[in-house]
Amino acid sequence: MTPLEARTETERMLEEHRELQKLVTDLRTFLKRPRPKLGDGGAHTWATSLAADLVTLHDRVFRHFREEERSGVLDDLCALHPRAARAVMLLKDEHEEILTGFRTILRSVMTYSESKTPEIPHLRRRTWSILEQLLCHECKETDLFQRFIYEDLGTCD
Repeated sequence: MTPLEARTETERMLEEHRELQKLVTDLRTFLKRPRPKLGDGGAHTWATSLAADLVTLHDRVFRHFREEERSGVLDDLCALHPRAARAVMLLKDEHEEILTGFRTILRSVMTYSESKTPEIPHLRRRTWSILEQLLCHECKETDLFQRFIYEDLGTCD
């Protein structure tokens, strides 16, 4: 990949990072609101709404991670900048960890949405935690891309 191609691919991925951040922000806003009390409007659809938002985010994250891995941009980054290899390896390892976290939450949300029990406290905390992990991961990727693609190649001029 030429420096210009690397920059173009990196810019596309950084745009995806911004889109994912927007989805996370929307989901966090949803999570800040209390679940309506049983009998109130929306009480029975709260978990279903959460599940739908989580499925949307999971699918976007899944496609984003796979594209990062398959596009070759991460491998090219390592080839051009060997000192980035360890950080790239750690980021790739986080991909499956984050996706597994989303799937675990989704199973809990789906089970929870079938019942009419009061809110499960750990569900909201665990969802918040995986969202934080995703944001932190994307921030590390963005920093890595900016440091090596833009600064080291001098393409930020």
